[in-house]
Amino acid sequence: MTPIVSMKFLGDDETVRKAMESVANQGKAKKAEPAAAPAKETCTACATSKCGRPMKAVPGSGAKKIGINGFGRIGRLVLRAALEKGASVMAINDPFIPLDYMVYMFKYDSTHTGFLKTGVHVEAKDGKLVIDGHPVSVFCERDPSNIPWASAGK
Repeated sequence: MTPIVSMKFLGDDETVRKAMESVANQGKAKKAEPAAAPAKETCTACATSKCGRPMKAVPGSGAKKIGINGFGRIGRLVLRAALEKGASVMAINDPFIPLDYMVYMFKYDSTHTGFLKTGVHVEAKDGKLVIDGHPVSVFCERDPSNIPWASAGK
């Protein structure tokens, strides 16, 4: 194929050839790519898979109690995912969102289909966010190192 004059601006002949192939291949099924290798487990001592130590599961080390720092779009998605997966969210920290607005956003978030539609009861009670009877401590600290996370996990 010879390059079209109007495509000369793309650069050298190789670039023009690639652009023309790309346009010609649009709509064609792509070849199946080989499956990616499974993710390696990490060492519990150093959190890498390069140290050579044997990988072993530590009983009770799974994420069961969670603290969320920030209750914006991502924080609400993390809370949803935790509830769906069975993890317990013990605390939420957000220095910019008052508790009553947290309840409102979690119930009626139109971007991520408000939790109100799932039948889960969400309310503010005694300074905590209560989700289906499970109280979640709420903190308003700008510096996460000042948050007493351990006190919330009891």
